Formats: sequence, C-alpha cells, structure tokens
Amino acid sequence: MELRELSAENKAALLGPGCEEVLKDRQTAKAILARLHSLNPQLAGEFRLKETALSGFPFRLLCSPDARQDVPSYLVLSYCWRGGDWQAVDNTPAAPWPLCRPMVEEVLKRRTSHDEGVWIDVPCINQEDEDEKRLAIGSMDVVYRAARQLLVVLEDVQLDAVEQAATMKYSQILHRLAVPGLGAGIFDLLANEFDPSEAEYTAIIALFRRILSARWFSRTWCTHEIRIRPNERHSQRTLFLMFGSTGEVLCLAGRFLFIFAYLLRSEDKNEERRLKIFPHRTKLPRISMPDSADMSTESLFLRYYQLTSGGRVLQRF
Repeated sequence: MELRELSAENKAALLGPGCEEVLKDRQTAKAILARLHSLNPQLAGEFRLKETALSGFPFRLLCSPDARQDVPSYLVLSYCWRGGDWQAVDNTPAAPWPLCRPMVEEVLKRRTSHDEGVWIDVPCINQEDEDEKRLAIGSMDVVYRAARQLLVVLEDVQLDAVEQAATMKYSQILHRLAVPGLGAGIFDLLANEFDPSEAEYTAIIALFRRILSARWFSRTWCTHEIRIRPNERHSQRTLFLMFGSTGEVLCLAGRFLFIFAYLLRSEDKNEERRLKIFPHRTKLPRISMPDSADMSTESLFLRYYQLTSGGRVLQRF
C-alpha cells in the first residue's frame, strides 16, 4: 500500500456527502465566530469555519500501488494509539500502519475493490505538521461520516472458545434478519429465531464485558468517531475487529451488538417480549465492570448502547 494525496476533485467527490449536514448551518457558524472575535479576538483566532478546515485539509489515503487515480470510496479506521501499559494481543509490525499485521490483512480484505482506499490518522495525517493537524481535527467528523464503512479495531480484545462459538452463532442469525427499514418488527423475528441456552447467554454477556474493557471504550475521541456515523444503510454498518481464541481476526457487525444492547436495556418497555426472547435473563447473577463492582448485567448493556448510539439506533434498522 502507498500513501496518496487525492486531487481536489476526488476529495470533493468523496467528502461531499459528509459535508452536507455540517455545512447547512454555516451562517450560524459565521455569526458565532464573529461574535467571539468581538468578545475575545485572541481566543477566536484558535477557531476556523468548518469549510475553511475542509478546503485546507490534505486528504490522503492508503491505496494499492496500481489502483486507479480516481479513488471511488474508502474505509475509515478507529483504533487506539499504543503506549504506557496498554498492550495489543498481537504486536507483529506492519509499517506504515500503526496496527499489527493480522489486523491490517483483515482491513484489506474488507475493501470492496482493489481501487478502494483506507483512511487512518497515522500516516494519513502528517504528525509533524501542527497546522495540518489542526485542519485535520476540524475535518474529522466529515471524514468519518463520508466513508463507506467504519472499522473499529480492538487490538486488546481476544475471545475465548466458548464466547466465540456463541457469538458467531447468533451474529449470523442477526445478519439474516438485517432488513433495512424493519424497525421494531425485528423483535417478532428475533422471538422466532433466538433460543439461546443459559450458557450461551452467559457467554454473550462475557463478550460484552470483554469488549467494554477495551481501551477504545475509554477514549472520548473514539466514541465520537462512531456516534457521528450514519446507520441507515446496510452497506455502511460498522464492523468491530477483535481476536478469536486461536489468534484469528473476528469481525462483528455493529448491528449485532446494538440489538443485544437494546434488548437488555433496563428501561426497555417491551419487557414481556424481551423475556420471551431471553427466558434465562432473570436467572443470571449480577456482574460488574472492572471499574464498577455494582454494575448490573442490564446496565452493562445500557453503557454500550449509550456510548455507541446515543439512544438513536433501533428505528434505523
């Protein structure tokens, strides 16, 4: 893969759909910035209009050396920088990528064509150029919103064999039920398709505990990257990448985690329907997150749901 800076025309074509939402209030933004200048010119000098950041932001992608010059689409990655006590499961280098080689290989498999690019902050942003970094930070919501697909890379998560078996079984069922526009009707389909044993259900809870212990969930910037993503179209579903029990890379669709999180929210009004789908729920012991000994099973799912969706997911299935 080579690092390629896109032409102004190619950049506009790719980022255009992601700009519509953020640029519709440009007049309000101009008025706020003007008011800030009148109150504190020095502070106002630290801010720029979104369109200024976008126009000055060099948009680079990692592309195959023989890919066509006009890149048709791109994947965007969300991950955690390494440092301190945090350790990845696999540390096989894959320069210039800041990820381990197995994750890089899986990312490349997720491209829909040889011509599709990949955006990741290192090396796509020049980390030595402070002006470029400021422009890039101001453009991040557009970059993430306009990508064809978001891949969340959890290099510090590895499932055991039991968790992996249960998770893959039920994620495949949910994949079959992923019908755009289905909305709340998914509950009726789930009631007919799901019959998890208590052991399987416990394994899925363990999966959530493991995922939420990932460093990615402790980073506010990472949460921002997933919450600005549109969820309307099937082709744009978020994928979570993590390690399986034998070191292979597993991919879980975000909708799988979203639906489980929704079904087990403590404020869910569909209690009778939920119990029909999960008859073992009331038999399970209370569990805790590493930072909270009092966190219940339901609040564990609620935490995931709130972090990733902001409570606005179910109606968009």
